[in-house]
Amino acid sequence: MPIRDPFKLQLALEQNFRVKICRRCGARNSW
Repeated sequence: MPIRDPFKLQLALEQNFRVKICRRCGARNSW
């Protein structure tokens, strides 16, 4: 089910970006 809400979509993109950054830095906490 695609996300139509711009705010939720932006939030999901932010979380994905943070997870990628954390993985790149080697951090183990991904939420």
